[in-house]
Amino acid sequence: MVTEKPKFIGSDWVLENVEGNLLASIEGDRKKHNYEVVTPDRNKQKIARCSSLDKDSYKLEIMVSNIDSFLVLSYVIVLDIAKSPAVTERGALFR
Repeated sequence: MVTEKPKFIGSDWVLENVEGNLLASIEGDRKKHNYEVVTPDRNKQKIARCSSLDKDSYKLEIMVSNIDSFLVLSYVIVLDIAKSPAVTERGALFR
């Protein structure tokens, strides 16, 4: 599950399992599609890399990890939807 974790300035969107254990987080600029998905441990193993191709598209590279690729892809899709101004506390609003 993807949850928003408030911090002193802004918030982080993290990937957790159903028990609430942290599986992954991001480092970089989520809104500009320029970030890495990393493990929460000290080594911060790269799970995926998202980079902007142009204004309307981006590239996702999924590395080998112990997290299912489909789960990582779903996480990135939620991050993309979450940057939309049409997202509220109750979820995404579609036009």
